[in-house]
Amino acid sequence: FTFGDLENNTSPGGTYDDFTEDPELVFEYVVGETYDVSVTLGTNGGTYTKGAKVFIDWNYDGDFDDEGETVFTVDPQDLDWTAEGTITIPADAPLGQKFLRVVVKETSTLSSITPCGTYTWGGTEDYKIILVSNSTPSAKFSADKTSVLVNETVTFTDNSSSGDAPEIDSWSWNFGE
Repeated sequence: FTFGDLENNTSPGGTYDDFTEDPELVFEYVVGETYDVSVTLGTNGGTYTKGAKVFIDWNYDGDFDDEGETVFTVDPQDLDWTAEGTITIPADAPLGQKFLRVVVKETSTLSSITPCGTYTWGGTEDYKIILVSNSTPSAKFSADKTSVLVNETVTFTDNSSSGDAPEIDSWSWNFGE
């Protein structure tokens, strides 16, 4: 399974894997941006029809049942293959931690793949993702000196518009020993 920078190749045969606390598998995604996704399905030693779905709990309400939370589907087939596509992070998605779930199931019917349920053959993987803003703060500063000696002080002045933030007009930094 891949999603943006997240890449995790798991062995077939697992029923449930919780990767939500694995720091090497937690990545940030920018709201409004589109990311590549892929799900690789193998036969696990036989020729079985299987499909997959990827879900994201955008509103972080503990389920994957809300509109738009099924974000990628893989129609059932009986081959080894990798399905590829994209997922766009909704521009209005609340920032912060979210859960992503991948469900692979032996089935010939895509509608039988649900975010929560039981099945005889298949696997579920959970991941944590972090949604971040697509805007970067801007700041404009000036300094009264651009070169100093030991024990001299530079005064920085904030020339940016701070909106509702508390006003800090200037501050000094002493380059003492």
